[in-house]
Parts: sequence; structure tokens; C-alpha cells
Amino acid sequence: MKRIRVGAALATIALAALYGVPGAPARAAESAAWLSIPGAPPLFHLSGIAPGQGEAATFTVTNPNAFPVEFALAVRDLRSDDRGCDRPEKQAGDTTCGLGGGELQNDLQLSLSVPDDSDRAVHVDTLDDWSDQYAVDSVPLAAQESRTYAVADLLPRSSTNLTQSDLVSFVFEMRIEEVAGGTSVAGAQITRVQGTPALGATGLDVKRLVAPALELIAAGLVLVVIQQIRLTRRHT
Repeated sequence: MKRIRVGAALATIALAALYGVPGAPARAAESAAWLSIPGAPPLFHLSGIAPGQGEAATFTVTNPNAFPVEFALAVRDLRSDDRGCDRPEKQAGDTTCGLGGGELQNDLQLSLSVPDDSDRAVHVDTLDDWSDQYAVDSVPLAAQESRTYAVADLLPRSSTNLTQSDLVSFVFEMRIEEVAGGTSVAGAQITRVQGTPALGATGLDVKRLVAPALELIAAGLVLVVIQQIRLTRRHT
């Protein structure tokens, strides 16, 4: 009976690790004092995104220095996951069906703009082409000036079934730096913000594979416990 209870407890813990604990509070965002983000990162949730759809988020940068600075945004730690190829993907010719084999980063577009400046576009590019590259706002922030930026993603309607089940994860690296004549003259201040939820450790959708097995184990343990109780009652 003790072994059964231990097994049930382990199965419950594993399921909680996969699905999360109901009511658990979201961890507060950790960022530099010069950066203000409404809500808690990640900024985007791309699961289930379809052609023609996208998301947007805003953040505010305040120059804490006594000199002008330029703001720049980079995409770091880009990871791709095909999550296995479903039938439409295979029919479209997708043969890379694991971690690192997704195509979403090739189609997904990111944009950085300034809403309060007539939606002035700072940079627009595909996620893959933006990766590890800084997009610099050429309009400096004056000392103590604040500016709100909007960053958005969009999956174009032209995206094919190759991206149907794909996911990506990445981090936004944000930088403010004093610049004069196109040359850095002071040390940069840099912080990182989670752009999307992190991917799992494998290229497969772990929940789809492991969760049903754990649910069967848990159900089996319940039946064993019930049977044990019945046998105990018969002998008392």
C-alpha cells in the first residue's frame, strides 16, 4: 500500500510539472530601472498562431542619464521547434520535424515602432533575419526623456502549411547607449526580456507524449488502490 501511495504521489507531481499548479501567481518581470513593461513577460505567445494573425506589446524607455542616448533592440537565443510534422505539413513537403527544424522564424515578421511619433517605423524584418542583430532607433532620447515603443509580430497570409505546428522562442535584448557622430562614447546599459515562452528540452511536444502515459498510470494506481481497499474489507 505504501508503494502505491508513493507511485500516486509521483504521478501527481509529474502531471503538475507538465500542466502547472492552478492558481500559481505569475513571476514579476525583472528588468532595468530605465525600462517599464506593462504586465509580465513573455511579450508574445505564439502557440496556435495562424497566417494573418499577430500580437503587439508596448514598453517605455526612460533615459536616466544627463546625456542623450540611442535605444536599440536585438533578438537573441532564437530556438525553433517543429513539434513533429502533422499531415498538412508533410503534404507541404516538410521533412524537418524536430528541434531546430521549424520554419516559423523564416516567415514571422517583427516590427518596432514609436506610436506617439505617428507610428514611426524603427525596424521591420523576419525573425530569422533579425536574430542577433541590433535595430537602432536613430532618434536619440534626450536626458530624462521617456519614449514608448511598440513591438509586434505578424505571420503573413502567404505563410504556408510548413509553419502549421511550429513554435519559436527568443529573448529581446534592449540597449541604451550614448552615441556621438555614430560612435559609442559611453558604456552601454543592457537588459534582457523574455520574448516568448521557452521551448522544452526536446524537439517533440512533451505534453502530447508524456501526459497521456502519466494519466494512464495515475488511473491505474487509483484502480489498484480501490481493489486493495475491497480486499482489505473482505478480510475484516
